[in-house]
Amino acid sequence: MGRASASRRRGPAPSEVLLTATMRRLLTATLLPLLAGAIVLSVLSAVLLRAWNVAPQLEGGARGRATETPGLTGHDLITGYKLATMFAVDDRGLVENVGGVDALDLAVAITPAIEGGWNVDLEPRNFALALPIEHAAHVPGRAHVHLWVNGDYVDDFVTPRRWVPPLPAGVHEIVLSVTTVDHRLYARERVPLVFRTYVRSADVRGAGPARPIAVAESDTPIAVQRGELVRLDFEMGAERRVVLDGYGLDAQIGPVTGASFLFLADTPGTFSLRDGARARELVIAP
Repeated sequence: MGRASASRRRGPAPSEVLLTATMRRLLTATLLPLLAGAIVLSVLSAVLLRAWNVAPQLEGGARGRATETPGLTGHDLITGYKLATMFAVDDRGLVENVGGVDALDLAVAITPAIEGGWNVDLEPRNFALALPIEHAAHVPGRAHVHLWVNGDYVDDFVTPRRWVPPLPAGVHEIVLSVTTVDHRLYARERVPLVFRTYVRSADVRGAGPARPIAVAESDTPIAVQRGELVRLDFEMGAERRVVLDGYGLDAQIGPVTGASFLFLADTPGTFSLRDGARARELVIAP
């Protein structure tokens, strides 16, 4: 009886201990890294899908989503000019105004994409891009950048580059707005961070970077070459309209918002560039 009890109390055989230890090492070395990799892959896939999933049917405002921006509903069509001017910059409930060394800014470059359409590149200054899932209390130094096409909210930037697919013939408005994590509009020194570019559709594959031209108060003609990609930049200032006849480009300028015209100079000739009450010539050499 005593020998039987002693036998029952005896530990596992050495071979059983070795097998158990081997299985544990196998789980630790193989299955756990696989599980961690699967989780990371799932998160990256979700982020990349959100970053690059721009539907090709951007015309017609069919892709509006709830933005949670105060004063807007989920499917509002809103021009960049309205977005830049609709809020009182001193209203802390709607606008986060930052000045001095902490002021935010954004450099925007819109360039032809190899596959057609446009690449929109950002260079955030004094802030980091917040993820779309961040909708909590305001965090200084973090911001959402919203992409709008033809008045329709498309998505948030989660990486510094977004692709806008080829757009139908005509002129299209591309707007970027910078908001706090709690979706108030950011302003720099009382100027809302809203960036407007009016793009005239054309096959720009293979075209180099746009030639930037600051349109100042002058009557001197502007000369460009046929086939050149041109960007005309209009500074904010007095309330006025700017129009490039013959190319269908037309924008409203105001005290807190400028605009840019981006187009391929594919039609030679002399065109009137009207800036408020002033007019000058844009000459496109054959």
